Amino acid sequence: MLDALPEAGWLSEETVDDFERLARRSLIVVDPIDGTRAFVIGDSHWAVSAALIVDGRPIAGVVHAPALDETYAAARGGGATINGAPLAAAAGWPPRSAAGPKPIVQAMAAKLGSPVEITPRVPSLAYRLCMAARGVVDFAVAAENSHDWDVAAADLLLEEAGARLIDASGAPLLYNARQVRRGALLAASEPAAPRLIEAFRAAIGWRPN
Repeated sequence: MLDALPEAGWLSEETVDDFERLARRSLIVVDPIDGTRAFVIGDSHWAVSAALIVDGRPIAGVVHAPALDETYAAARGGGATINGAPLAAAAGWPPRSAAGPKPIVQAMAAKLGSPVEITPRVPSLAYRLCMAARGVVDFAVAAENSHDWDVAAADLLLEEAGARLIDASGAPLLYNARQVRRGALLAASEPAAPRLIEAFRAAIGWRPN
């Protein structure tokens, strides 16, 4: 991969972080196995995730779930697909289903005053976010302490499917910074995200600086 993009930096869960990447405009971000425990025990919900970052945002991303025979792909301005078919995030209101940590989703549902069905635990965060991009769930949540390699590819998939991946500030994520660990994250469709953000903030106890 680096042979094809010699000018790009590199960031992966499986290699030592080389901060020389910070001087590069482009960055390849890879998680060879997102959901390692699932892979080890034979749970099919694990994935390979790869993204190309340019000037802080992903411009290409792939999440491949071999055991499920599902490949999610996106290019900036080119849409998002699963196995070649277009992806579209769910845009209905109120939200009826979600994937993510049960305490956070339950607290959000209480704040919204609407029941939300919680999908059984999905070990791969990248795949969980793809579920929101695909419209399988109305929104998805990541607890704090995810990393850029977990989310960078899915971030673009969500954007190209008509959704957002945001932190509690409501801002899009920027990549290729020294800090690669994230706070809690929310993935939701463009129409739903502004309406979900207050419930999300309350659920994680966020306060503005």
